[in-house]
Amino acid sequence: KYLKQLLQATINYSTFTRIFRERYFNLLHASFRLDLIFNMTLPLFGYQFINAYKINFGISSTLYVYLVCLGTVIGYFTAKRLIYYLIGILTESKLEVREYLFSMSVFNRVLGLFLLPVSASIAFVPSAQAEPLLFFGLGLIAIFYLMSLIRGAKIFLKKQFSISYLILYLCTLEFLPLLLIYNILLI
Repeated sequence: KYLKQLLQATINYSTFTRIFRERYFNLLHASFRLDLIFNMTLPLFGYQFINAYKINFGISSTLYVYLVCLGTVIGYFTAKRLIYYLIGILTESKLEVREYLFSMSVFNRVLGLFLLPVSASIAFVPSAQAEPLLFFGLGLIAIFYLMSLIRGAKIFLKKQFSISYLILYLCTLEFLPLLLIYNILLI
């Protein structure tokens, strides 16, 4: 029942708002487990991508590469949450920011569920055949990211959030970190 509601919340905004109003929903053990799955699967997928394309960060041990990926994912999402909270306090829109952060966690939980079989499949197929699965996983990440951005725009525009704040949010918190990660991977 929980997973069904969670999947519906990614597509249906009214289901999402009902779930957001029910505060106990986020405190269930299942949500903690889904957060754990996301926080373990996304770094694993990142490690598999780095390993498949032989991207070298100067670290020889595969465990350390995975730990760097894990630290990057956890650090990125923690910093993102903190910055959103600060922006919510500065713009006096704490409720909208909390709603968006909950939306982001819903999308992340579902993405973790979708990436789990992809990462497991990549682990068991030969290296030469892993490339389509890697691109499928990247496509999933891009789709969920775009859905999260669209949901965020819906949340902020329905609540009469200033367009200038929305543009500031998109540029500084969404696109700039992606450009920095892209530049680091190119080096």
